[in-house]
Amino acid sequence: MRSGRPRGTKVPASQRDGWLALGSKGYSFSWEKRARNGACKWIVSNHGTAKLPALSPYIAHS
Repeated sequence: MRSGRPRGTKVPASQRDGWLALGSKGYSFSWEKRARNGACKWIVSNHGTAKLPALSPYIAHS
């Protein structure tokens, strides 16, 4: 088992320190749950925001 950087990766000499984060890009949308009452008016019974990941991983760095 090798440790260290994979072959072919180079860090610029000017880059002394930084950060690396692995995550996923995604989607966000607002939702509402509604129902009609006896007077035929919409009543919002619940609401929120959903955040869903995209299928591919994402690497962010400084």
